[in-house]
Amino acid sequence: SLLAEVRESKIGESNLERCMELMTWLLEDMFILSLLYTGRLEDQEAQEELVLAAEDLKKVTDQIYSYFGGEQKEENALLFQKTGRITELAQRLKSLDPPQNIYTEEDSPSLILTLQILLSYDVLLQPTSDLNLLAGQLLNILHIRREAISTLVCEIIRCCLLGMNDSDRYDMLRWDAFTMLKLPKLIEKIFEDYKSGAEASNALFHGLFQV
Repeated sequence: SLLAEVRESKIGESNLERCMELMTWLLEDMFILSLLYTGRLEDQEAQEELVLAAEDLKKVTDQIYSYFGGEQKEENALLFQKTGRITELAQRLKSLDPPQNIYTEEDSPSLILTLQILLSYDVLLQPTSDLNLLAGQLLNILHIRREAISTLVCEIIRCCLLGMNDSDRYDMLRWDAFTMLKLPKLIEKIFEDYKSGAEASNALFHGLFQV
């Protein structure tokens, strides 16, 4: 069988190395990891396929480990090291934690710039969009930027206030409608999904105070 030839097969080890290189790139390139993390909500079918592929790869590495009886002898030590690394990467792909240290304090862009683009798209181009999806996207940005939820509340409200001063009359009406009708529901959904106990209980007050 293929498993019986893995130790001697250059093709088998080459495939393991390529899988390891691919997953390392997905998880350690900050731009790609950010796309994966934010894209979970945009294309859930693709996310499920990625998780299934990671699970299948982990099963293959487990079979290799079982074939050798779990004995890490000198001749298969390198192979065990590779399969262990692949198992670790596959688990990280399944859990997909938010990327860290994307920005330094010096080059970190203002949060409001990111939120203004996202909110403007929903307000002006998709006024009937699902608030659940928008709340999830905003929380993704919160986790990536590692900001306090009170700061997120403050900047969302600021975005809406700035939009209500738009020079275009029709755009201004859309911002008015979003702010008056959908903003309270959006903030409510954000807090429902945030789940952080004591911090969340005072975050709305602090966010309004910052405005």
